[in-house]
Amino acid sequence: MAAFREGTYFAYSTGATVGGEGDGGQLGAGLFGAVNVQPRGARWYRSQVTHEDLQAAARPVSAAAHRYSALDYDGARYTGGLLKGRTILAMLDGREIAPFEVQVFGNIVNGQYRAGGASLTQQDLNAGAGFIRVIDYARGEMLVGPDSGTAVARVRINDVPGRYGLANAAKVGGNAFDDRFASDAGNAPVSAETGFPMCLPRVAPPASDPLCPLKNRAPTPNEGRFTCGSVAFESTAPPHWPANPSLRCDPGLPAPLLVGDYVTFNGMLTEDAPASGSFFHAAHAVHAMAGIYTSPGANPAYDFIEEALAGTLGEPYPGIDQEQTSRFRMVGFVTDPSRRVEVFLVDVAGSAETERRLTTLSPNAVAQVGRIRITLPAKANFLPMTREVRIRIEGHTSTKVAGGLDSGQYTAPIAEFIYPENTRFGKPRAPVSVPFENFCFLKNGGGLLGTLGRDALPDASRPPILALNPFPASGHTASQPRANGTSSCP
Repeated sequence: MAAFREGTYFAYSTGATVGGEGDGGQLGAGLFGAVNVQPRGARWYRSQVTHEDLQAAARPVSAAAHRYSALDYDGARYTGGLLKGRTILAMLDGREIAPFEVQVFGNIVNGQYRAGGASLTQQDLNAGAGFIRVIDYARGEMLVGPDSGTAVARVRINDVPGRYGLANAAKVGGNAFDDRFASDAGNAPVSAETGFPMCLPRVAPPASDPLCPLKNRAPTPNEGRFTCGSVAFESTAPPHWPANPSLRCDPGLPAPLLVGDYVTFNGMLTEDAPASGSFFHAAHAVHAMAGIYTSPGANPAYDFIEEALAGTLGEPYPGIDQEQTSRFRMVGFVTDPSRRVEVFLVDVAGSAETERRLTTLSPNAVAQVGRIRITLPAKANFLPMTREVRIRIEGHTSTKVAGGLDSGQYTAPIAEFIYPENTRFGKPRAPVSVPFENFCFLKNGGGLLGTLGRDALPDASRPPILALNPFPASGHTASQPRANGTSSCP
């Protein structure tokens, strides 16, 4: 979007230009908007404030001057309460350049909102897609955009230890990253569509990065689809296995991202330096539209979870018509379609974790080759609820490769839970509670904190994740029983 001058520009839906009130088409349905263009350096201030806010933001003035004749627009801050330390009038406090979205789910207990879980993202993950047009190897930066014209997005992988290229600390301007939103250093979120790990070379071609070697991409015309091994599962992904051993693809190392690759990315919009006015996407995930496979039966091989959701069940409440489900759905991919994939739920208790096997899947042998997916029955019992789901290639012992990446298995959080719902809206006039008593990791605690590099520490040095307190009780004191009749969360 581009504007020639400052001002307000109206936008309308042209889906139906006639037929609405006053012949305004879809305007009657509210499908219109406005874009306000302001000069660089413009500041935003709150438009709705209280008398107390203005008093707190006022500078000292003479007795003859109006009390609010001198306001500290940028520096005044709250001195107490929940907003202590935050600016009173200024909308942007420091380096916030895009809003964050927080989605909280929980229950109301004794008139009090109690959270059971939350997700925090910046502008719906700032998703984007396009072709890599240019790579700045010193900055670890890709310019992404359409296949011609101007590249519109600067993308840099938020990579603290340097699994997928230069570590943040080694990049030019690398101190701008927020390490709390970094890419997963174990389960590769920088990958081909099949789950084969990928990377951004640390040096410019023709030099080759030994940890991200150019030999791990097949030559034209097969650079987008090939097998990293001596034998291919199917003919459209031929082996990249030349006669010279030094030029053969190494499945124990990631494949380099190249100019011309089409990628999708998710991350945070980040400013190069405070008040610089220049921004980049600090990506925690980058997926290239590439089909990279491994040879049948050869290790290492890789898998990837694209989607996982689960129903929570829920003990019925007397006199309330409700429905609940335990439907479990998972979609993923594997680089070796010749081998089956086991699916597990991961239970945690203290520092220990236990795998609970759900099923075993056979990958697709035709398009999409290597895809795995399953939807288990809606009324089965998969209690207790878990935080994570794991897949593992059958017969493949999970080993660390490429400096610390998992091979043979992939662990991911369950991204969506399906809660009980009323079946007669308005009777009663309240929603059915979320059955958090079935979430053992919330009710009893469990697992060890792994953020900000803690996952690399010995277990004894990692703080335990405790039970949620106050607990967002649903009204049922006991958890529902497992399929075998025992308590799911004793």
